[in-house]
Amino acid sequence: MIYCRACKNCSDCFACVGLQHKQYCLFNTQYSKGVYEQLVEKVLSHMMGTKEWGEFFDPSVSLFGYNETVAQEYFPLTSEEALKK
Repeated sequence: MIYCRACKNCSDCFACVGLQHKQYCLFNTQYSKGVYEQLVEKVLSHMMGTKEWGEFFDPSVSLFGYNETVAQEYFPLTSEEALKK
């Protein structure tokens, strides 16, 4: 389970959200074991090449705004700074 969120009883999944009882899924699409392994290798290779591997997701895909999280308690910003980021 790599880059997955809210998946239950799943295994061998990459970049999936909200799946249940699944295996060999990439971007919420199920594949055979062989195809899954080939695709994940391509995606990982691309992510490493672009330096995306290991980085946090872009804030634009967040489900919550800065002011809706505890981030403001640990990393306080003014309204202008938050909007700029």
